[in-house]
This record gives sequence, structure tokens and C-alpha cells, in this order.
Amino acid sequence: NNKELKMLYENPEVDVNNLLYSKKRKTITGVSFTTWKTQYSFFDEQRKEMQNDLEKKLPGYDVAVTNMDKDEDKALVVAYSDKSYGTYYFYNIKNKKLSKLAEISPWLNESEMAEMKPITYTSRDGMTIHGYLTLPKGKETKRH
Repeated sequence: NNKELKMLYENPEVDVNNLLYSKKRKTITGVSFTTWKTQYSFFDEQRKEMQNDLEKKLPGYDVAVTNMDKDEDKALVVAYSDKSYGTYYFYNIKNKKLSKLAEISPWLNESEMAEMKPITYTSRDGMTIHGYLTLPKGKETKRH
């Protein structure tokens, strides 16, 4: 009927990036949004458990499910960070087994990359701006 029924999710700081949807179960499972990194809010316990398991298996990385088969038994997953473009994995959802498929940029050595640090500052109109500060490796922040 082209009517808004109810608000599912709202973030006061940022817009929603993506709607997470189960084609098999025909339900919205969550949303993703970006503050200092991609974050999720789940409406579905099954999807939330899968994300938690993936993040536990890939600590220190941002983890995103990029695709699933039509039965939602198998998933293509990417894990990335501020120091790596990432690695693709095959995830068997039923037995929770994760298998490495390919690194996106194997020539980059993560230990040689500088870390991005999240920062926020307030603009003249009072809005909070999120950003990143990347200093050369081994340099410390100097405040004036």
C-alpha cells in the first residue's frame, strides 16, 4: 500500500549502508553501518550467531558475508583490516567450518603497514565527524 509501517533501525550518527536479507527465509536479518568501521545490528539470532562465530574465528579483522547459496548452507566471507585488503574464505554454515580460498593482496606484509586510528572531531555546526589518522609506522602523535 506504499505506507511506512514501522522503523526497523535508526542510528543517530550515520546512515545505514546495507540491509541484510535472507532470501530463503524471506526476512530482514539486520543492517550494516559505518562509524569508525563497519558495524552490524542484527534482528535475527541465526545471522547474529553466524557473525559472532566468524569474528571469533578471524580475530582482529572486519568480517563480511559477501554471498550465500540459495539454501543458505554455504557462504563466501571476506576478512579485512586497515593493514590488509583481505582474504576470502568459504564458510560451511552447518558445520561452522571455515576454509581459506585466496588472499586479495598477498604481496602486502601486514607487519610493515601503518595502523589507522579512529578519530572524531566536532565541526563548526556541532556535527560529529568520524575519520582516521594514519601516521608513519613508529611515529607518535604530537599535540600542539
